[in-house]
Amino acid sequence: MADEQRDQRTEAPTPRRLAEARRRGQVFKSQELNFAVMFLIFFLLLLILGGYFYQQFYLLSRNVLRNMFIELTPSAVRGLLLYYFGWSFKIVLPFLLLGMLAGIALNLVQVGFIFTTEPLKPSWERINPLSGFSRIFSRRNWVELLKNFLKFSFLALVIYLRIKSNLPLIFQKIGQAPAEYFNGYFSLIKKIALDTLLVLFVFGAVDYWYQRREYYQSLKMTKQELKEEYRQTEGDPLIKARLRERQRQIALNQIAREVPQATVVVTNPVHIAVALKYERGKMAAPKVVAKGAGFLAEKIKEIARAHNVEIVENVEVARFLYKNCEVGEEIPEELYNAVAEIIAWVYRKKRKR
Repeated sequence: MADEQRDQRTEAPTPRRLAEARRRGQVFKSQELNFAVMFLIFFLLLLILGGYFYQQFYLLSRNVLRNMFIELTPSAVRGLLLYYFGWSFKIVLPFLLLGMLAGIALNLVQVGFIFTTEPLKPSWERINPLSGFSRIFSRRNWVELLKNFLKFSFLALVIYLRIKSNLPLIFQKIGQAPAEYFNGYFSLIKKIALDTLLVLFVFGAVDYWYQRREYYQSLKMTKQELKEEYRQTEGDPLIKARLRERQRQIALNQIAREVPQATVVVTNPVHIAVALKYERGKMAAPKVVAKGAGFLAEKIKEIARAHNVEIVENVEVARFLYKNCEVGEEIPEELYNAVAEIIAWVYRKKRKR
């Protein structure tokens, strides 16, 4: 059943679906890539503070050896433990602080800042034994198991090859002075770290691609889900068609009511028609009583002819009125002269009749 549903999900996730998934805290990120970057940061820290760490370990080791033969009373043991704990903390503290800051920064870079309580809500799926059993043996877990096996196999192989090629150096450093001993092994550790970094970044890049692909695959939609979302965001096409028809009918009723009483209809001459009404002494300026384009423009002209309302072709005035004036508004001052000439021409024509 799950395979059939997966097969039906052929449509890419919409921005709305992606936003809802993010709101639920469902995002993709690569832990392998995070681990690789963390390892790189710790490696750089080790390069920068290598001398400091060597000095601290050397002093700590010397102090341990010096205190091996003292009398171990309870107070002495407590003092030594506190002393060694403080010293160890001083060595580990840079790693702890840097690790915490790097972990926060890496997650922000990959997924950004997200605050959601959705993952904390109780869910039967999480405590259902059957669901848990199916998750344990899911395809995703098998892929993770294979990925980890390959990663550790490659790491073991490159470390083995690096140590094998440096065996003469390892045996040569035995018995030398601590400084030479440390420098020799530190050089070997740097080479092993670089090999490890290469393997980790290769697996991190592959894992990032895989996590991204699985994330978008899991959010794919069926055609029916796509239609439902469209209806929710854009509205049902049938309802929108009915609304358009209703608006059209209202406009037709207004045209049928106002155009017969209009003074003049200004056209452009084919696509636009605007009906103007002016009553001398009652109006400060002519008013738009109806306007329309296409079918509505033809309807305005048809009603105007039927009721002997003059139709005047003036492209600039018609376009300006259609774009800038709503029905029921007076014309703007910049059109006073042009419209006055049109209305004067209409009055002169009526007087001749």
